[in-house]
Amino acid sequence: MTELEQWRNEIRALDAQIKPLFLQRLALAQAIGRYKSEHGLPVYDPEREAQNRQALSADVNQIEKKAYEGFLQAVMTICRKAQES
Repeated sequence: MTELEQWRNEIRALDAQIKPLFLQRLALAQAIGRYKSEHGLPVYDPEREAQNRQALSADVNQIEKKAYEGFLQAVMTICRKAQES
């Protein structure tokens, strides 16, 4: 196995670990969306999302911080769309 193949296998293993957590987060977002709909609350709260991104990335070094915040933003956007449906 080449070094490249080993790294790719490690990434696949990490993706397999991320998948159930992502699906759990998505299910929770859908439940939150139903709650918000039933109570007349807005789905999108940009201030809350920004606070969450900042809090979650506070301990990430500056080199990786922008990438991690982008990852968080993508996940939040997907979950927000799930709340809207």
